[in-house]
Amino acid sequence: MNQSFPKSRRLLKPYQFDEVQSKGLVVSDEVLVIKVLWQPQQATRLGLAISRQVGNAVVRNRWKRIVREAFRQELKNLPPELDLVIRPRRGAVPNLASVIRSLSRLCHQATRRRKRN
Repeated sequence: MNQSFPKSRRLLKPYQFDEVQSKGLVVSDEVLVIKVLWQPQQATRLGLAISRQVGNAVVRNRWKRIVREAFRQELKNLPPELDLVIRPRRGAVPNLASVIRSLSRLCHQATRRRKRN
């Protein structure tokens, strides 16, 4: 199975982040805060917003690696056509299992909330 993380699955440009930040729906739990924006005819893409408030460079890079890995592992289970901007909750511990659980739960929660509105 291909475990790559191609550019087509990433938010790369500042305007892409800005669009998700301004128009996206916010869902969160004790581990992650996710802004979700639906983009029809678009593959699900990931953007990371890991600030210095999370910790030093070592901690921030650990968060990035863990969130990317969680995204790769859960991609087949995530709803299609989403742009996600993910940031860790302040005080949360970078743990792959908890990030995978949180990512899956929050994406499905956002989808349910969108269908209600």
